[in-house]
Amino acid sequence: MKKHEEIGSAAQVVDYLAQLTPKQAKAVPLLATGATATEVAKIINVSPGQLSAWKKDAVFMRALAETRRGTLREVEHELISLAREAVKTVQELMTGSTNEQVRLRAAAIVFERVDAWAARDGDPVTMEDGHSLRDVLSALIGDR
Repeated sequence: MKKHEEIGSAAQVVDYLAQLTPKQAKAVPLLATGATATEVAKIINVSPGQLSAWKKDAVFMRALAETRRGTLREVEHELISLAREAVKTVQELMTGSTNEQVRLRAAAIVFERVDAWAARDGDPVTMEDGHSLRDVLSALIGDR
């Protein structure tokens, strides 16, 4: 997603929230981040029925949908950052550990991920000798 699209979406959320009552505006991020309707009703001191009625309001639902999209984008960015750290950790284990089992397991993780990506794309990875990556992995660590 392009940066200007993210900014546009954030501006839309602000616009939608400005059209809501203060309690509705407080409910939106709570619902968007996974709180249940019962939890939100208690937190903002409204009845569950009132919250249900808000869910029939188009502006409330647009605000909720945009806020959820923004929350998912934030989580996606955090996961990508964590994935980078995980790759660094696996690299360090593969090259720096004196424990052969640790190095082997780190290598197996790499094999598994590459194989999974290749399978998802419908392009199985094969070694120079014609064996699949899955065959090599199975021979090294056994089937699980």
